[in-house]
Amino acid sequence: MTNFTVVGIDPSYNGFAIVLLDEDATIIEQKLLKSDSDLEAEDRIIQLEEDFKFIADVTHLRYVYIEGPSYMSKGAFVLQMGALHYYLRVFFRKKNINYKIIAPGVLKKFITGKGTAKKDLMLLKVYKKFNVEFDDDNLCDAYSLARLALEEYKNDCSEKLSQ
Repeated sequence: MTNFTVVGIDPSYNGFAIVLLDEDATIIEQKLLKSDSDLEAEDRIIQLEEDFKFIADVTHLRYVYIEGPSYMSKGAFVLQMGALHYYLRVFFRKKNINYKIIAPGVLKKFITGKGTAKKDLMLLKVYKKFNVEFDDDNLCDAYSLARLALEEYKNDCSEKLSQ
């Protein structure tokens, strides 16, 4: 198998987490980004882009898995998170980078076996399942997304070889 990289992203204005893994599930890089809360949403997105645009230059990039927005959120926050999510989609589409949106419940089921889980349970289950410890739930989610991408990629390769 050739060297490749998968990326997990848990997008947020105050805890935008990125984790890059190689094919052996080794963390290549992890970042936790924050934007200035005094800025308008558009300027916050531009500020975040300065720190995540490096992804487009990652060699042997296979997939970017992005945690989808929570549909239970309310208020102006929904519009701002929607803007951030669609900006990411447009960014990766323009760069011809394969990305997949993963619903929060799907990610929780992958890690815990159930579609609902509190943040502290996710931290514990990631540690037990992968022996990787995080102090930040956003980084934990980004890591989990990258692990899901890695497993799905390897499963796809196995299926193709068996056909």
